[in-house]
Amino acid sequence: MALFSKSDPIAAAVVDRTKLAGLETDAKLALDIAEQAAEASAARGADDATVKADNARVQECRDLLARRQTAGERKDADIVTLTSERDKKLDQETRHNTAGECETRLRSGHAIGKRFDAVMAELAEYAAWAVPFIPEAGGLHNYCKASATQIPEALTLIGKLAANHAAAVLAGTAPATLRRPEPAPVPTVAPVAPTVHLFAMRSVKWKDANGSAIVAQACTDVYLTPNAAMRALSAKACVQINDPLRRKHHGTVAGHADPRFALDLDADPESTADPILASTPASPQPQFTVVDRGPAIQMKVVR
Repeated sequence: MALFSKSDPIAAAVVDRTKLAGLETDAKLALDIAEQAAEASAARGADDATVKADNARVQECRDLLARRQTAGERKDADIVTLTSERDKKLDQETRHNTAGECETRLRSGHAIGKRFDAVMAELAEYAAWAVPFIPEAGGLHNYCKASATQIPEALTLIGKLAANHAAAVLAGTAPATLRRPEPAPVPTVAPVAPTVHLFAMRSVKWKDANGSAIVAQACTDVYLTPNAAMRALSAKACVQINDPLRRKHHGTVAGHADPRFALDLDADPESTADPILASTPASPQPQFTVVDRGPAIQMKVVR
């Protein structure tokens, strides 16, 4: 199977140039060998016949290399010419297609304009009927009358300019292709930040991926950031959704959590200790002296 189609002259010329490059390389190698042989003969003091034969061989190799280099240069010029002719032909085809598109769209635009004129005439008649008892219809009536004048003028101007552009395209003074409307921007959907679904055993607070502060009541489901979830599980402030504690305590705490007493899952571990809600004794030992007064005395009361 051929690498290139035989009908493609440029591809065929490139193949020929590759072959010529190989022949040129062979000629350079043969010349190097001949020159080395001639130098060796002269160095060892060979007879005149041998030196003459070696020099003739060198000249023969030089002539062969020159012919092959010339053939390669000619083939390069052929490739440039063929490529230029192909590009010129493609450019002409593109320009004719562009001019044809202009002509087709002009006819389509005129047809649309005629249909639009008919619709505007009907709307103008309808608005004129309504104006006597619906003054607000006057705006539509005026718009229809203005359109009957402005739309044909606009279509005529567009048609003239489009025809001029098509002529410039064919003459080569305008780009071969038409500029196209910019494509509508594709809305980008922001990726949803990952969250971890846990059950809060106490009130907690944290900041979501957008930086918004969130406070959750105890015994409710929470959706934490991954870092906050790690701290919540480490501090035992939350448990996994499949933990039996969730089934037992879910929804048992009403109201809203107080941010002052909620565990801050974004704070340093040292600052996440429970807040002190009441004072505690400095020492669990009593601060008085115990006196042993002996066993208790039973007293009888006269009734």
